[in-house]
Amino acid sequence: MALFQSLEFFTHKTESRLIFLAQIDFWDFEIDSLIYCFNSFNERKEMWDNSINIEEMLLKKNFIPKKRILNDFVRDKKYQKRIERWNRAKTQLKGDVESPDKSLLKCINKWNELISECQNLLVNRDTLKKAVELCNAKIECDLDKYKKASANINQ
Repeated sequence: MALFQSLEFFTHKTESRLIFLAQIDFWDFEIDSLIYCFNSFNERKEMWDNSINIEEMLLKKNFIPKKRILNDFVRDKKYQKRIERWNRAKTQLKGDVESPDKSLLKCINKWNELISECQNLLVNRDTLKKAVELCNAKIECDLDKYKKASANINQ
């Protein structure tokens, strides 16, 4: 995964970790997006596996399609061919298509490792306590809020 390789890059040098910290909101968004993609994989897979139940699936999302449009869609030759290709591909794979959860876990572990390494670059909370009180400033010295739980993954 490209994100894993990017995280790997940031772990090698202190300078790289400082750059990562400066960009942490961007990278946090990237890993959250990746986790969301994995967590929503089964829902997307169900759409292809159960194309006949598209109306039910739309209703779960509180979308009410016009009956004529829905019927046209299900009967559409191009759509039916896509479903046939999907089913053929599944057969050739000899089983269901599954999300690569081990790769995501590896990426989350690398992320949490990098967050811990970056935490070590920051002045600890006790050292800053008096300075913060004197200046009435908000200083970030704890990165725990950026750590990701492996339990967020559908398994």
